[in-house]
Order: sequence, then C-alpha cells, then structure tokens
Amino acid sequence: MDLLRNEFQRKGIDLNDQQIKRFSDYYHTLAEWNKKINLTRIVEKKDVVTKHFLDSLEALHVINNYLKPPFRVIDIGSGAGFPGIPIAIMANNAHVHLVEATRKKTTFLDYIVHELNMTNISVHNTRAEILGHDPSFRETFDIAIARGVSHIFASLEYLLPFCRIGGFVTILTKPLLGKTIGQINEVMESLGGSIVEYREATESDQPVRRGVVIGKKQCSTHPDYPRRPGAISKNPLQPRKEK
Repeated sequence: MDLLRNEFQRKGIDLNDQQIKRFSDYYHTLAEWNKKINLTRIVEKKDVVTKHFLDSLEALHVINNYLKPPFRVIDIGSGAGFPGIPIAIMANNAHVHLVEATRKKTTFLDYIVHELNMTNISVHNTRAEILGHDPSFRETFDIAIARGVSHIFASLEYLLPFCRIGGFVTILTKPLLGKTIGQINEVMESLGGSIVEYREATESDQPVRRGVVIGKKQCSTHPDYPRRPGAISKNPLQPRKEK
C-alpha cells in the first residue's frame, strides 16, 4: 500500500484509505485473473500503478477542468477496466459505464466491480456500434473515453455518438504530431465535435509517454454513425485530402 500511496503522491494525488484499499484489491484481483485470461501484458505492481492506474487518471483533467458534477461517463473498449474503474474510484460523483465486447473480459469486470463494491459502475457486454444507436445511451454522456486505441479516427466514430451536445470526448493515445492533430479535428468535425485541447503527459524523469486528445461535442452526430459492426475498423473515416 505504501507503493500505491507514494506513486500517487508523486503525481500530486492524495488517496484516502478506501481508495488505497480499492486500488490494492483491484491490482491483486487483476494479477490473479490474468493467470487465467489475457487481460494485460503489464503485471509488475509498480508498472500497473503507473502505466494503468495513474495513466487512466489523465482523463480526470476533463472532469476537473471542464465539467460540473455529477458526471455520466462511458468507457469504450474497457478491457480490464482502464480507464473507467480508476476514474470511478477517484470520482464518486461520476457514474461510469464500461463497454466491452469480449465476454471473458466483462466476466472479470462484473466480478471486480462487485468485489470493490463500486455502485457507481455499470458493465455492458456489447459492441459500441450497437449501443451507440440505443436512445438510452446515444448523446447522453458528459464524457466518452477510449484508451490504448489502435486507430484514433475509428475511435472518434465510436465515441462521438455517445456524447451529449456540450459533452466531451477524451482519447488517451501516443504522443501526436501537429499535422495529425489537425487531421483528427477534421474527422471530429464530421461527427459533430472539435478539438478543444491536446496535452502531453510525462513523468518527471521520463520523455513524453502519453498524448491526451480532448474534444467537445458541438452538434448532433449524423444518425448514420456509428456504422455497423466491422465497418469502422475496416474503413475508418478519413480527413479531407490535402490539395
């Protein structure tokens, strides 16, 4: 528990006893389940704390700087619960929805949410392309988040349909070049949003390790989006061709 407390304090975050216990229990349960199903390649405790827990909390920047509580958050492609569960542990005024298509992973998510007694988390075993057309979910969230994305343009099509007008999308990705940021904004505009901030997260003694794209929903997303399952990953939306 000292490792948890110390690593969080290095980032200026003070944990209370309940938060420390939840993060500790989360780590130990994750480590045990990871022996049976592939949840993460990162298994050393310090690495889990810094590269999963603290990295997930980069998304709290949006909550702390752009919104007023309570918050309705959706984490698309949650996997082992990152970034949604760390956000829910730190922000008890947020209700976090974890969306994961792989049944084995949602079995873990259901278990850990119950073990941690997280009443502010809901787990959904479905695809974002389907849930994004459900009126109970479409354009109802204050924040839509994705982390560790393989294609950022595809992630925008998954995320924007969930955001209410005035809500935010947050994508935790690798550091980006200026040209790429402009292209991301073009795709975001085609889905009803625009970039309001791009920031880079670092450790004090390490090079830049994380890019954080923050967009704001400006108008409703066209009802054609998100497209049917499979179409987004095979043919992601693209920015306009340069002249």
